Amino acid sequence: MLSGKQDQSDFQNVARYNNKTYRVDDIDWDSNPQGFFKKADGSEISFVDYYKKQYNQEITDLNQPVLVSQPKRKTGPGGNISGPTVLIPELCFLTGLTDKMRSDFNVMKDLAVHTRLAPEQRMREVGRLIDYINKIEVEDRTEAYLKALKQKVASDTQMVVCLLSSNRKDKYDAIKKYLCSDCPTPSQCVLARTLSKPQTVMAIATKIALQMNCKMGGELWSVEIPLTQLMIVGIDCYHDTTSGRRSIAGFVASLNRGITRWYSRCVVQDRGQELVDGLKVCLQAALRTWYTYNNRMPARIIVYRDGVGDGQLKTLVNYEVPQFLECLKAVGKDYSPKLTVIVVKKRVNTRFFAQVGGRLQNPPPGTVIDLEVTRPEWYDFFIVSQAVRTGSVSPTHYNVIYDNSALKPDYMQRLTYKLCHMYYNWP
Repeated sequence: MLSGKQDQSDFQNVARYNNKTYRVDDIDWDSNPQGFFKKADGSEISFVDYYKKQYNQEITDLNQPVLVSQPKRKTGPGGNISGPTVLIPELCFLTGLTDKMRSDFNVMKDLAVHTRLAPEQRMREVGRLIDYINKIEVEDRTEAYLKALKQKVASDTQMVVCLLSSNRKDKYDAIKKYLCSDCPTPSQCVLARTLSKPQTVMAIATKIALQMNCKMGGELWSVEIPLTQLMIVGIDCYHDTTSGRRSIAGFVASLNRGITRWYSRCVVQDRGQELVDGLKVCLQAALRTWYTYNNRMPARIIVYRDGVGDGQLKTLVNYEVPQFLECLKAVGKDYSPKLTVIVVKKRVNTRFFAQVGGRLQNPPPGTVIDLEVTRPEWYDFFIVSQAVRTGSVSPTHYNVIYDNSALKPDYMQRLTYKLCHMYYNWP
């Protein structure tokens, strides 16, 4: 419990609840958890009932005051004023170091005992972590893997690592289906032979650990994006020819300034249904999620659309883009973000070469081609985004089919190339 006699700077006004960090700006001594507040749908509910229904959390002290966290940005959807976030002290705990604590030599010395470990001590801690991992050996059969997963994977399991003897597709698919659909849990499958070479095992283990970190929500690295209030949307479509010719679309949308946290969703459309109808639902949900993270709506949205052939461009321009614009208008009367839609095409036959010292070589990564070979009626460009050891490098073709952002082509190309560095799953 926070004391009214304490200066807020003493504890940096930071509370952490539900794995989120809030800055505590005030203490409302006149309110308590028995009070009511209005939900987004207009209905009223008490804090006690809300936390019970939403998070299954019981509040025992019904007379405690509440903590108030003011949002940094007060403009919400449609220009509405966003109210403060109310926190229950019983469900929070303080975090971070105050300036007074940082200036206390004895405190920092005691803290260093836990944060600056000697090599031998660090190895002991790593050993304890390894012992903490629940290791299970099973027969090399698909049914045995699934049986072990059903028995051992619980709701509090953070990561499942499966060490496989072969790359049989049926075994991998069965494991991933269970851990993605039936019991959603981050998972990592590793072939045993990839860890069999002592000279490369550390490099491979490090890359596997990075993938696991990413799957658990870690941010491995980021690039500097000068644009603010920017949401990046990625859409890819797959047309299934076996299951009734259904179309499946994957949708992702960035949620933070560093473009490192994402909202994701999958849409399955039956034959005869328009795929954009499902994409509109995804975009609306992504905007709501963005608002919960940022307390405001994005001012600029850039959509990278894959899975579109040249013959479908007209449909995209005449139907999908207007539907996206209508979707944005439905958010609020005063909400009108800048929208850019870019079609991405990776399967191209075009190849480019650089003449260096009288010899033809692959262009260096970051090379942009937007003259001569591009179409005059299109706003398009090619980017060579990677280096290859053998063969000729394949460029990626980008076609901007809609843009009201007034962003210069050079800036659009530079942003696109920067986003290529945000792919974490490098081999």
